[in-house]
Amino acid sequence: LRRRPDYPNAVSNYANALLLAGRPAEALAQLDELLRQAGPSAPLLCSRAVALADLGRLAEGAAAVAEALRLEPDFAPARELQQRLEVAGP
Repeated sequence: LRRRPDYPNAVSNYANALLLAGRPAEALAQLDELLRQAGPSAPLLCSRAVALADLGRLAEGAAAVAEALRLEPDFAPARELQQRLEVAGP
């Protein structure tokens, strides 16, 4: 990241590491910026959904998953995340 802060895979990996470290607000900021720069993708939207859910913003997380599935209807991680968010409910 220090050498190439604009490298999408590095930023995505960093955001996922932030999620694993229990820092969803920071992860969300990274993901939102990456989505702004690179455009939407199912994996990024799913990571964004996890960050939002971790922040208690379940409806926004569900919307991000729905967008991921709109882009890639057969994206298995999005389907699994959708089910987890439905179980968590509002």
